[in-house]
Amino acid sequence: MTAPPRPMAEGLFDYRSYLEQNGIHRILYANTPEDWSIQETGSDLPARPWTDRFREWAMGALSYGLPELDDATRLRWAMVLGLKGWLHDDMVEPFRWSGSMHLFAISGLHVAMVTGLLMAGIQMVIRSRWHAGLWVLVAMWCYVAITGWQTSAIRAGIMTSVMLSGWMLKKPHTMLNSLFTAAWFVLIWQPTQLFQIGFQLSFGVVLGLATTSEPIRQFLLQRLQTDPWILKERLTPFQRAWNGGARKLATALSISLAAWIGSLPIIWQHFHLVTPVGLAGNILMVPMAGATISCAMGSLVCEPWAPWLTELFNHSGWFWMQCMVRMGEWMASLPLSHFYVSPLPDSLLWYYYAFLVLLALGIQKHEWKKWATYGCGTLSIVLLLMHLKQSWTRQEIAFIPLADGDAIWMNHAGVLHDSLIDGGNDRMVKRTTIPFLESRGVNCLKNLWISHGDADHIGGYEALVHRYPPERIISFRKGYRSPYYRNLMTLAEEEEWNVELIGEGKSVESLKILHPPENNDYRRADDANLVGMIQWGDCRMLLAGDLSREGMIALSNRYPDLRADVLVINRPEDGMSPNVYWMDSIEPSLILVTGIAPDRNDRWVNELRERLFQSNPTIWDTGTQGLVRLEDGEGGIRAVPSQGKPIFIHPNDSESSPPAPQTYGRLGSTMFSL
Repeated sequence: MTAPPRPMAEGLFDYRSYLEQNGIHRILYANTPEDWSIQETGSDLPARPWTDRFREWAMGALSYGLPELDDATRLRWAMVLGLKGWLHDDMVEPFRWSGSMHLFAISGLHVAMVTGLLMAGIQMVIRSRWHAGLWVLVAMWCYVAITGWQTSAIRAGIMTSVMLSGWMLKKPHTMLNSLFTAAWFVLIWQPTQLFQIGFQLSFGVVLGLATTSEPIRQFLLQRLQTDPWILKERLTPFQRAWNGGARKLATALSISLAAWIGSLPIIWQHFHLVTPVGLAGNILMVPMAGATISCAMGSLVCEPWAPWLTELFNHSGWFWMQCMVRMGEWMASLPLSHFYVSPLPDSLLWYYYAFLVLLALGIQKHEWKKWATYGCGTLSIVLLLMHLKQSWTRQEIAFIPLADGDAIWMNHAGVLHDSLIDGGNDRMVKRTTIPFLESRGVNCLKNLWISHGDADHIGGYEALVHRYPPERIISFRKGYRSPYYRNLMTLAEEEEWNVELIGEGKSVESLKILHPPENNDYRRADDANLVGMIQWGDCRMLLAGDLSREGMIALSNRYPDLRADVLVINRPEDGMSPNVYWMDSIEPSLILVTGIAPDRNDRWVNELRERLFQSNPTIWDTGTQGLVRLEDGEGGIRAVPSQGKPIFIHPNDSESSPPAPQTYGRLGSTMFSL
C-alpha cells in the first residue's frame, strides 16, 4: 500500500491531488490476480439508484427519433445530463480553444437555465410565490441528483437555493451577499472545496459579475446609445430600436467580459490557456446552449405522453448543437483565437482577487479600502509584467520523461524560438509531450529535430505536427529507412514546410553536428543518431541518445578528447551492459538516463549505479527524477528535477576537441546526441 504517484512533469494530470480531494490517500497494489480471493458471495444484488435508471431513460429520450447516434447527440448528453464519458479529445478540442468548454460541465449556468425554465412553467400553474418557490427548489435539486450529484452541480444548487430563498421570503439581496453565503454553506459541507479548481472558477466568475458587470455595462451604454438628454417622446422609431439593441448588446458584452475577468487568472494558472475569442463567442454560444437545454427539457417532459413532440424537440436540439459545433470550430480556427501561457505566480492570484473583493465591498466610504484597492491592483500589474519578462528571457533545456524514446525541449530567449528534439511515440506525444509543452506556454515550434527513424522517438509525429506545425524540420542528410520518417517527409512536402538536411560539421543556430559521418553506412538506425554540440556558458553537455557501442567507438575515434559536464543517454533496448569506460572518458558531473518508465526499478540503471567511475558523477534517471530542467546557475548550470533536490554543475577544466559554434546569449551550444 503506497501513496498515489505524483505527476512526473508539469502540465500532466495530478492523480495524487485528484484522489486526495476525494478522500483517498493510499493505493493497494496486488502483484497478480491470484493475490485476491472472494470471502463471501451473495445472490441479491443491490437495486440501482433511481438517478441511474432515470439517466438511462433520459439518454434514450434525448436520442428518440434521430437517425443515428452521432457526436452531436453525445454532446447533448454531456450538456444536459453531465455524461462526459462519451466525449473524446477531437470532439471537445474546438470548444476548449474557443473558450466555450464550460458549457459542457454542469455548473451554475445550467442550473440557472433549468431553474428559469422550471420557474416559468410552475408559475403558470401556481401563483403563490412561496409554493412556487418550494416546487422549483424540489425540482431543481432533482435535476442536481439526475446529473449524478456532481460537485459542480451541488455548488450551483446551493447558490441557486440561497438566491431563490431570498426571493421566496421577499427579502432584498445582492449578488455579493448571495455569493459569500453560498460559499459559507459549501465550505461547511466540504472544506476541501476551497482547493478545487471548480470551486475557484465558480465563485471567481460570480465575483467578477458582481464587481465589474454593471460598470462595464454603463460604460458601453454611454458609447452605444443616442444622446441621453433627448426625451423618449422625441426619439425616432429608428433611435428607439437602436437604443433597445444597444442595451441588449451592452448587457451581453458586460456579462461575457465580467465572467472572463473573474475566471482569467484561474484558467491561466491551471489550464495554461487564454481564449480572447471567447469574449465575443460566448455571446452567441450561450443562447445556443440555452436553446439546446430548453429542447432537452421539452423532450423529457413530452416523451411519456407525446413522443412526436419529443422527436421534434430532439431534432431541434440536434440542430442547435450542430450550430454550436460549427461555431466552435470556426472560432477556434481564427488567428489568435487562443494561445497557451506559462503558469502565473501564486501571489499574483491572491492580489488580483483581493483587488476584486475590495472593489465589490466599495472604496468610497473608507480611505483605507481605497488605498488597499489601488495597492492590490498595482501589485497585480507589476507581478504580471515581471512574469512576462521572465518568461520571454528564460532559457532552459527540459528532458521530458517518457517510458521510451526521447523528447527534449529547448527554450531560447524571446518568442517563437522553441525547438523540440523528437517527441516520442504516439501515446507519449498525446499524454506527455503535448500537455507539457502547453503548460510551458509553447504555441509553435521553430525547429523540429529528427534524431533518427525509431518509432519510440518519432512515432507520434502526426499528432505532434498537427498540434505544432514546425517552421523547419531538421534531419540527417542521408535520411532513414523508417516508415515514420518517410511519411513525415512526405507530409512536409505536401504542407510545404522547410526541411533542412544536414551532415557532420554543419551548424544550425546554436547546435553543431558531430555524428554520424556522411561516408559511413551503419547497420542499425540507433548507430546513426544525430550528435550535436551546444555550449551553455562555460559548460558542455553530451546527449548520447540510443547510440550503441559501435556508434560510441566511431564517435570516440573521431573525437578522442571529447569532454562534457553533462552526459544524457537513452536507455538501450537490446539490454547491452553500460559502456562505463566510454562514459568515464567524457568526465561528466551528471549522467542522465532517459527513456525509463515512471517508478520503474530498471536493471540497466541499477547496473550503471553499481559501476565505479573515476569522475564520480551524479546518476539520475527520468523514471525516478521525472522531468529534469537545465537552467542558468551561478557560474554553471542548475539541474532541477521534478522529484528530488536540484544540483549545481560547474564547468570542469578539460578541453573538448570539437569547436563550439557561435553562441546566442547565455544559451549557446550543448553537446548532445539526438
